[in-house]
Amino acid sequence: MVVTPPSNRAPEVASEVGFGDKDLTVGDGPEGFDLEASPRNFTDPDDDELTYTVSSSDTSVVRAEISGTDLIWEALAAGMATITVVASDPDGLTARLSFAATVTGASPDLTVGVSDRVLLGDGSLVSTVEAGSSFEVGTTARNLGTAAADSSTIRFYFSSNATISSNDTQVGTERTSAGTGIVFNRNKLLTAPTSPGTYYYGACVDPVPGESNTNNNCSDGVRLTVDEGASPPDLTVEVSDRVVLDNGSLVNTVDTGASIEVGTTARNLGTTAADSSTIRFYFSSNATISSNDTQVGTERTSAGTGTVFNRNKLLTAPSSPGTYYYGACVDPVPGESNTNNNCSDGVRLTVEQDNPTITFRFTDGCNDGFGIVWRAFEQRNDDLTGLEWPGQNRNYVIPPGDTHVRVLACTTGTDACYGASTDETNPRVHWGVGVNGDRGCDNCCIACPVSGNRTHGLNLVCR
Repeated sequence: MVVTPPSNRAPEVASEVGFGDKDLTVGDGPEGFDLEASPRNFTDPDDDELTYTVSSSDTSVVRAEISGTDLIWEALAAGMATITVVASDPDGLTARLSFAATVTGASPDLTVGVSDRVLLGDGSLVSTVEAGSSFEVGTTARNLGTAAADSSTIRFYFSSNATISSNDTQVGTERTSAGTGIVFNRNKLLTAPTSPGTYYYGACVDPVPGESNTNNNCSDGVRLTVDEGASPPDLTVEVSDRVVLDNGSLVNTVDTGASIEVGTTARNLGTTAADSSTIRFYFSSNATISSNDTQVGTERTSAGTGTVFNRNKLLTAPSSPGTYYYGACVDPVPGESNTNNNCSDGVRLTVEQDNPTITFRFTDGCNDGFGIVWRAFEQRNDDLTGLEWPGQNRNYVIPPGDTHVRVLACTTGTDACYGASTDETNPRVHWGVGVNGDRGCDNCCIACPVSGNRTHGLNLVCR
């Protein structure tokens, strides 16, 4: 009996996944997929091992290759190409799959956006300005395309509605840079209309050659209310809800006699500049601060609008334990519209019996116009522990000819060694261990008491 071996069968297309027609852009790739990943594109009914080849109908448009079982292609130029993959068994029988690739060239695509509020000269961001006043509109233009855009012109408009177009009233221009990504990112200085009302400001960027989409070249409009005129000055003052200690911590509980700083901000809510004024700091037995409370310090505001004072005020906690409130009032200025909001609420402060402290009192006896910087270093058994006042790489500053007092909380059994110099970066004169704590000294280390306070005063004289 003669046995006839089964005839070889050709490979078959099992799946067309990945072989759909493709829209590509010049520069896409290399990319592709595994022909034998699930689901396989080709199978062989005889389980023969398959080999693959690929061809491109236009290799100048799309380059294609086989790497192992991976099909890989890369878009090189605008045009069309057909990519054909052939699967072959050992006897040369084949199956094939193809897809068409359409490649378009890279193109620019310019857009422009504006900020949702305008910027005044004092740095405040607002949606209401005075008639005829100056303001700035934050503006960013981008090229969203993959090809560099030529330099273009941004045209600024104001409109009666939020839809900005070249039909609106042009009020200024700027030039973009050429390239991709962000091509303009600056504020544009403009002037508000002289008539009160509601207006919208925006921008359009001129199309450039080859731009793929010119329907997104205008921004939305930022809404701006134009008031009739300036409002009178109106000063207010606020204090932070916690106080700052020498080590930078924010707290509501301190020791008796401790040095504290109260964060303070004064603002002129009016649009007319206020004269310089005086902020008066008080402590009180309740949260309602007024000029009838105990005054403990003053500061001067600047003249102007917006924020006219924004600093910490150095104060000293009471010597008796208890609950106190610290706050501030700002003196009225001529023409002020409302003097009922000139005092802050009080920040609640619990004062407890003090831990041991050392008070340093230094006077700039040089009085040479430069001032003095100083700090203190904790020492135990003649070795520095690493603790510093007011903190690592920070200094206290004595203004020229002034006296500086600091109460430092300390630990019994340690010393606080002071170091000072006329200049931190190029010191001319040193006192104590020096501002960097690296100099020897006599009588510059003060022992922390078991309780209470120990005071050390010195007139720092240049020799």
